[in-house]
Amino acid sequence: MARATDITIRQELRPCLVGNKKCLFHKWVTGYHPRASHLVDEDGEDYCEVMICETPMALVEHEDGTVTTESAEVVKFADSKGLFGEYAF
Repeated sequence: MARATDITIRQELRPCLVGNKKCLFHKWVTGYHPRASHLVDEDGEDYCEVMICETPMALVEHEDGTVTTESAEVVKFADSKGLFGEYAF
């Protein structure tokens, strides 16, 4: 029996779609990618500035068991009302 001072933290999986593929969402992670900017200095000289940018990524598990990171924009959660019953895996 859990005491009043015990705290249990569970990470639950969420069904989602990545494109048209069924997946299970595990958690959010941070992705890093370079971004280059073409600039011109005060003397008219061209140069390139490269920055490392952070972007939110989803860690998802596909039906075949492979795990990938996907851009947050392509993940559609399917456990909202009316969609959860479509998943039986």
